[in-house]
Amino acid sequence: MHPIQLETVAIAATLFTRLAIPFLWPSVKTYLEDETVLFSTLITSHKSLEEGIFFYLNNFNIYDGGVVHTPPLLIYVIAEFFKDLQWLLWPLIDAIICYNIMSICKKFSRNTLQPWVIGLVYALNPIGVMENISKSWLAFHSLFVVLTFNSSLKQDWIATGLTLSLASYLNLQSIFLLIPLTKVSTLLNFTKIFLTFIMSSTALYFISYNIANKSNLFIYSTYIINLSFTKIAPNLGLWWYFFTEMFEFFIPFYNKVFLIYQVIFIIPTTLRLPYEFAFIVSVGLLKFGNSYAELSDLVLLSSLILTQSFIFPYLRIPFISILMLLMAIILAPIFYSLWINLGSGNSNFFYAITIVYNLGLANLITDFTWAVLEWEFKLDEKNKDVKKVGHF
Repeated sequence: MHPIQLETVAIAATLFTRLAIPFLWPSVKTYLEDETVLFSTLITSHKSLEEGIFFYLNNFNIYDGGVVHTPPLLIYVIAEFFKDLQWLLWPLIDAIICYNIMSICKKFSRNTLQPWVIGLVYALNPIGVMENISKSWLAFHSLFVVLTFNSSLKQDWIATGLTLSLASYLNLQSIFLLIPLTKVSTLLNFTKIFLTFIMSSTALYFISYNIANKSNLFIYSTYIINLSFTKIAPNLGLWWYFFTEMFEFFIPFYNKVFLIYQVIFIIPTTLRLPYEFAFIVSVGLLKFGNSYAELSDLVLLSSLILTQSFIFPYLRIPFISILMLLMAIILAPIFYSLWINLGSGNSNFFYAITIVYNLGLANLITDFTWAVLEWEFKLDEKNKDVKKVGHF
């Protein structure tokens, strides 16, 4: 088959898997939307989104009561255009991500895997399928991060600034992806990205302000609560257990420490690595320090790493990272159920396995970074040998 036909098959497989499973097994859809801690959080859950849609359609203040944490524009778009088509919207998002992942792969001729192979891996990734069925609205954030990366590689600076502003609108920490974008091209091109980002973000604020009944309450409910972690709830991240056990007096200080730790490594990463690698590692660092973590973080990071398949031979401990992540993904729902549903376990069991998950994520990021450095070193050595042969 022609590569374009195979890429079409990958996109079709993405749609089919996301549409068929909820249709054939409705109980799976119900469980993933309502009961699991792995695929959504109290901030990004479909329940919270539905609550916001209900408030909006009944002319209530969306953020009264403090149960809705979805950005106003997302609530407006889904309520007005996709209220009865949500079963199709999320699979379409994944199909667009799959297409863009394959498009990114084509930008790197040195890749050892064909784009359609990467697309098919994304389509058939069971974690990605379950994440999509759970209808966490963080899927929209993943979409705009991938679009930002693809647009920057195409040197479409206006689209890069626009998509990054949308990604930052949904998850404020994404604003730090401006740092690796400083390496993408000349100062003039980055200025275009930055100005587009500022203008788009300003427009998004005023649109949200009007949707939220001319109130700034949405800023606290969607952004400040994410940064301050005032709603402590179990998730795959490292924050919740620390802040549950900590004396209230120390919380403001350690909250700032955790936030700084989340972004402090992005600058040296950007200074040392080429743009495409700096962007991917920066996404990983932001996801690793996420206060309300879920498995969509892993799906996004692994998808971006797959676009650099020529790096795979240089990975040192890929199997250790994969095994740690698989063990955590399998045991986390079991330990959570033992703690919350059966009462025969406690929070220590669940937190221990989330530490394993985050260690696996950290291993994946550091192993990828080391592989990039080793690839650069061997490429430099090869170029030196070529120059020596040419000289003599």
